[in-house]
Amino acid sequence: MIFSIVGGVTYNSRINGFFALLYAGIGVTTFGSIFFVIGCIITQSRRVARVRQAIAEESMKYSSRLPIPCSWRLETTRHYFEGYRNHRNSQLVNYVSIIALINMFIFC
Repeated sequence: MIFSIVGGVTYNSRINGFFALLYAGIGVTTFGSIFFVIGCIITQSRRVARVRQAIAEESMKYSSRLPIPCSWRLETTRHYFEGYRNHRNSQLVNYVSIIALINMFIFC
């Protein structure tokens, strides 16, 4: 944005660098936006990986203490709901599911 503003100021003073600065401003803004989105995706995936690792460690620790074997997993779902004036909104929900392995014997 600074390049765009400087380009507009130099255009009024009749320096021919207006279009170069304008294109540089648009390019830097576009690159920054793309870089920001990629950074958010990488940060989110690393955060989920750390949570999954912590849940796996806790699952191993508590599974050995309980008489019934069980395992813990991180479940992630995205819920979509209608917002104001038909705008679709979404919310990412994380929850831990505990699966107990119960052996049942049926005697007749």
